[in-house]
Amino acid sequence: MDANCVISLAPADYNRYAKIIVIGDIHGCHTVLKEALGEINPDWLYIFVGDYLDRGVENREVLEFLVLNYNRENFIFLEGNHESALRSYAEDEKYNGTVFTYKTVPQISSVPKKDIRQFCRRLRQCAYFTYGDNTFLVCHGGIPTVPPAGLLTVSTSAMIEGVGSYEDYLPVAAAWHERQPENFIQIFGHRNTLKSETRLFPNVFCLEGKVELGGELRTVEISGDGIRTCEYSNKVFDPILAADVPDLIKRLRQNKYIVEKNFGCISSFNFSDKAFERGIWNEQTITARGLFIDVSNGNIVARGYRKFFNIGEREETRLETLEKTMKFPVQLYIKENGFLGMMSMYNGELFITSKSNPTSTFAGYARDLVEKCCTRLEYLKDYLAKNNVTLLFECIDIENDPHLIRYPQNRLVLLDIIDNELEFRHHSYEELKELGEKAGIEVKKDAGTIGCFSDFSNWYKSQMAESLDPGISHLEGYVIEDASGFMVKIKLPFYSKWKYMRSVAGLVYNNTPPRRTLSKHAQRFYSWLTRKVEEGLPRKSIIDLRDLYFTETGDRFDD
Repeated sequence: MDANCVISLAPADYNRYAKIIVIGDIHGCHTVLKEALGEINPDWLYIFVGDYLDRGVENREVLEFLVLNYNRENFIFLEGNHESALRSYAEDEKYNGTVFTYKTVPQISSVPKKDIRQFCRRLRQCAYFTYGDNTFLVCHGGIPTVPPAGLLTVSTSAMIEGVGSYEDYLPVAAAWHERQPENFIQIFGHRNTLKSETRLFPNVFCLEGKVELGGELRTVEISGDGIRTCEYSNKVFDPILAADVPDLIKRLRQNKYIVEKNFGCISSFNFSDKAFERGIWNEQTITARGLFIDVSNGNIVARGYRKFFNIGEREETRLETLEKTMKFPVQLYIKENGFLGMMSMYNGELFITSKSNPTSTFAGYARDLVEKCCTRLEYLKDYLAKNNVTLLFECIDIENDPHLIRYPQNRLVLLDIIDNELEFRHHSYEELKELGEKAGIEVKKDAGTIGCFSDFSNWYKSQMAESLDPGISHLEGYVIEDASGFMVKIKLPFYSKWKYMRSVAGLVYNNTPPRRTLSKHAQRFYSWLTRKVEEGLPRKSIIDLRDLYFTETGDRFDD
């Protein structure tokens, strides 16, 4: 490890510098960084809190600045959580994160990896020093106190990612303020979900200003005249990434691949059938998937998942790509076979809807399932009244909406808790399970954890070799979430086969000849069903047709 990375037992004395500038999260914003730094003064010390790249539009320029200056004696670069992918990229190892892979890497590919490696080796966990009568601790994540045994006992992950959940920066700052003397000052970046001011407490500062979204690059200046905070507004950013709700509404309405439906002052936005058929996926179409907005005031009423894809469906979900980008461990969840229901609280009333229409038949089915399956509905209403979130459910209605997998009874399965904000954020599985237990609702099933890509690849191949025998139990598939929050899914062969057969059954019922040559399995099923319909068989669900076909023919599609 580089000597600069070692956390000393005693704070360094930096009183030889005329001024110390602490610079917040940069996130690929070079123009505003130049404005904040001005002309570099050799008599000043510059401390950077980390998160240098990603999300912004000037990643190459920022990285060139870093590799040009990492050897300066008066520059200290701390490590943020976003540097993990940069380090792995430079070492030709697996790196993770969709933004880094598809936005940052194309911008920085011209920067020599040997220079990036040298920069990464200079990164420190923290800066611990005295200046005047004050002691300072600067780190990326923010910690609540210094243990009695000293900073050497604080973990690297705590320094870089902070203590507690991402939302807990204020309790962490309050704990520091309560436990440390006023002249022991902590400065951190990383998290600021409530858009707090730079100075959280007299001895705690937060330098995360959403600079990449058109916010501010924050700095703290320390000198003999005291401590001063500065904010520099960033004017070079991605307008789509930074859009507020009214701006998003405008952009969604201008997008020909997005459909808006009106329900009074509430509009639902969903990608169109044409977007789905043509694979028109961008930030707007991926976001517009069960997005309900009160267009009169810009409030998000309810929102679903961002669109995510099957393994192999897109370049970023190919196994070859996932080997480089997937962050382990990954979590597996069983994907149930129903339709999506959504629930939130709006204007004091439960808002229950399907993906696109709160007045639809399917929204009615969802409301009925909530009434029948949620044993403590009042608790759920109280939870929603106190939390601005959407609850997502898999709605399994075997009478009104049978799909492809047979279930013995109706079910309502709680899938996720999602914040009603533009930036997609869902709550932890532990919180989901707790809510399900207290509200009396079934929760999605944890199907296990996989720790490395080779195990994941072997698991995937075993699942895709699933038997097609309709006489045994089957699942629709799995949802997979990696350690960075990236989501992908798989549909198992049995489900995919009978989804195809359902379309074949539609041809028969509609008396429509196939436009393409059917597979040999489909041809056998098509001939059988054509004969049965001619004999007077009434229209049946694909589940009932499958059972009848299997009983009459014994065909397991094992050839």
